[in-house]
Amino acid sequence: MTTGYFLGANTPGGFCSNYDALFADPRIRKRILLKGGPGCGKSTLMRRIGAAARGLGYDTEEIYCSSDPDSLDGLIVPGLGLAVADGTAPHVLEPRLCGLDAVYLDLGGLYDSEALAQNRGELEAAKRKNAACYPLCTLALQSAAAASDGLHKIAAAALPPAVLQEAKGRLLPPLLPARRGPGTVLRRFVTAISPKGLLSLPLPVSRIFVFRDSYRLSAALLGQICADYKAAGHLVVCGFDPLHPGQASAVLVPELDVGYCASSRLFPLADGTAPWLDLDALVSEHLSYERQQQLEAFEQLRAAGLQQAIAHLREAKRHHDALEAACRPAVDFTRLDEQIEAILTTLEG
Repeated sequence: MTTGYFLGANTPGGFCSNYDALFADPRIRKRILLKGGPGCGKSTLMRRIGAAARGLGYDTEEIYCSSDPDSLDGLIVPGLGLAVADGTAPHVLEPRLCGLDAVYLDLGGLYDSEALAQNRGELEAAKRKNAACYPLCTLALQSAAAASDGLHKIAAAALPPAVLQEAKGRLLPPLLPARRGPGTVLRRFVTAISPKGLLSLPLPVSRIFVFRDSYRLSAALLGQICADYKAAGHLVVCGFDPLHPGQASAVLVPELDVGYCASSRLFPLADGTAPWLDLDALVSEHLSYERQQQLEAFEQLRAAGLQQAIAHLREAKRHHDALEAACRPAVDFTRLDEQIEAILTTLEG
């Protein structure tokens, strides 16, 4: 089985990286940190290793790039205790003890420097144009986040105060196992603001408690649920909201095959699953006409900011694609194949 997550996100504070979670994951014993620039085969290497691991019967976790969701930035094979990750900017990774908790694999050596030099002007222009898109994306996301804060305040004032506390009381007692010692929280994103638009990944559990919540009303409750499962000794995957990266939008406990999520109009997690609690409907019932008009105005502002951000990300991807296309002819892919085969030999052994 293959599951997918994002470890990084485009947010109102710029790029947010949770890649250091690879060092906190108790399932991982060996980490391979890839170094190298555009087009040198990092994503290809990880896809080949993932396919080989699945061919040997192992589950894999693929880590997607939020600025190019068709590209891999990481791969985890829990059954082998292995993680492979792109350790270059903007999610730089360095081993704490090189050779023990992680090793480098330098794919930058696959470049023909003389061939690259012939395209220097094109490379520099593409890199400069790509970099210029991200500050504009950040400004657009700040506008969207401010509108989202307005939505939250209006909705929170309309929600009956006891609803969420009662929800927690009904959710956890029959489900939460007895304490087994300290647990672990793995920080992830299960949604992304990307060049392909607003993306929501499938949740890899079959028992899901869904809050229909477009206003972040359940974020604090999800954070409490995450803390409770951690205190009970479980490995918990906590997915955060890219528009508000300090707030939880999903909590997954894979070993119990259970999860909790906020499914919104922006990010429809567990799409098609009937909501356990429809907070959107409750808010709507208690809104005055005037407040409803204000809510709709903020929703339009949020949508406009997100549309601008996505447009900037699409432009950034066009320039990054040009950068990769200019670099790729200078890569020795025969040597890349040799590097991949050497790693695959260790898996089969």
